[in-house]
Amino acid sequence: MTGLMARSWTDGDFVAYADLRNSITAAGGGDALLTESDVRSGLGPMLSDPEHDAKLLVSADGALAAAAIVFAPSAGGERARISGGVRPSWRDQGIGRELLDWALERLRLLHGASAPERDWLVNVHTPRHTDAGERLFARYGFRPERYFFDMKASLDPSSPRPVAPAPGRVRVMCLPPGLEGELYEAYVAAFEDHWGHEPIPLDRWRAMTVDSESYRSELSRVVLDGDEIVAFTLGFVGIDGEVYIGGVGTRRRWRKRGLASLLLNDVLGAAERAGLAVARLDVDSDSVTGAVGVYERVGFRINATNCIFSRPLGD
Repeated sequence: MTGLMARSWTDGDFVAYADLRNSITAAGGGDALLTESDVRSGLGPMLSDPEHDAKLLVSADGALAAAAIVFAPSAGGERARISGGVRPSWRDQGIGRELLDWALERLRLLHGASAPERDWLVNVHTPRHTDAGERLFARYGFRPERYFFDMKASLDPSSPRPVAPAPGRVRVMCLPPGLEGELYEAYVAAFEDHWGHEPIPLDRWRAMTVDSESYRSELSRVVLDGDEIVAFTLGFVGIDGEVYIGGVGTRRRWRKRGLASLLLNDVLGAAERAGLAVARLDVDSDSVTGAVGVYERVGFRINATNCIFSRPLGD
């Protein structure tokens, strides 16, 4: 790592980290779309100890060359996570191995201090087109566990979307003010049987969703049965005016009634009227709800495939 200096995370690193991740994605042929807001809302609430849980490597001119960030599971969870990467121009110098060694050792310290009685798994994420990342993870005993699709839909304001009536007595609307707690409860209920779901505290969930800079209430919807939220979708505006569908969930007893399609068509129609050209979302390729087919029926197509690699933390 000649020429690089290690330091901890600072509040000014959200922009630099987004740029680092975008450089890695672009080098692999993917869409470099991560914004400062995405990093701030996605990583910021989870980074409880930035001084010790992140290691950044910067060049002499201060540019971020590589980074590793570790996230312990929430209370009661079992899946730790490592995020980061090496800028393409700094590859093939052993930097990835050094950072992965550091990250695993840091997680072992956190595990011993907070949950020695519970076994932890470690997750890392990589695009399928990043062969170097897959080889590195395999060397450390990580194995592919789950595949996710990045899906993309083109929006066309000149072609109105079908408006289907809501089934029964339910109502479809933007999230009314003051119902964020009820939305969180619906989120927990909707995703508790999904692969890899881990408990997340309300304050952290809010920071990542309805309180984030990119959240847009006008591009989000809930389905109400009386006062109960039974389904929802959350919209976020990202780079170049794209809308990102950051959560589509339905309580188990309300599934298979077309609520997800109803919500998505409503939100995509609103995005088209707002002048947005593209919608994106991520989905488990083997979702228990058959979500991939739902998304394809409203116009989404698979744009890229990503993989979650995992291994036991071990000693």
